[in-house]
Amino acid sequence: MISMITGGHRYTGGPGRIYTRQADPEDRVCRLCDKRKPIAEFQRVVWKKAHGRRGEYAWRETRCRDCARSHQQKTLAHNDPDRMRRRRGYRTLRKKARDAVLDHYGRRCTCCGETEKEFLGVDHIHGGGLKHRRSLGAMGKGTQFYRWIVQNGYPSDLRILCWNCNLARGFYGHCPHEVERAAEVTQDARLMSGESRPDPVPSLRDVLERLVHVGTR
Repeated sequence: MISMITGGHRYTGGPGRIYTRQADPEDRVCRLCDKRKPIAEFQRVVWKKAHGRRGEYAWRETRCRDCARSHQQKTLAHNDPDRMRRRRGYRTLRKKARDAVLDHYGRRCTCCGETEKEFLGVDHIHGGGLKHRRSLGAMGKGTQFYRWIVQNGYPSDLRILCWNCNLARGFYGHCPHEVERAAEVTQDARLMSGESRPDPVPSLRDVLERLVHVGTR
């Protein structure tokens, strides 16, 4: 039977594979920088599939997150000196492609008017965005999708929406802003026709049907 302590936790291998995880301490001394830091500064390690307990919390790293990140960067720089340069170039390429797409489609949410670049994204007007991206293979992911849009002359079935409006359409089939605009159009039409009686509260189906009717004029 083999017994060992790893990162403050005891693992006993052998018949029955006895494993007992002790409670995490409040802090720990990093083995690289020799500084005492809160336990949250040390990465949690989980069992891998080979251990038969995939995803289960096993122990904490003995080096802090800052030291682990610094060690990883030094290792990458030593083993692949051009990798960091390629990463920076990839970020620049993505920024240029995304800016070109936003500039062409207006840098503005076509539903609510949001202009913050961090909130904006590309939306398929007629739906089916996920299916379309999957059909493009590697060109449908991240930066490659922006490059595909530019290379294909900015298709007319795409537009810019903010995350709120885009997710609302994806989850509920409509955006609350569209419902509000349809209600305002209905109210204005009744006022112009001379109706003075108070409006009954329209159902969601009626509002969406009026919105579709107004959009097809």
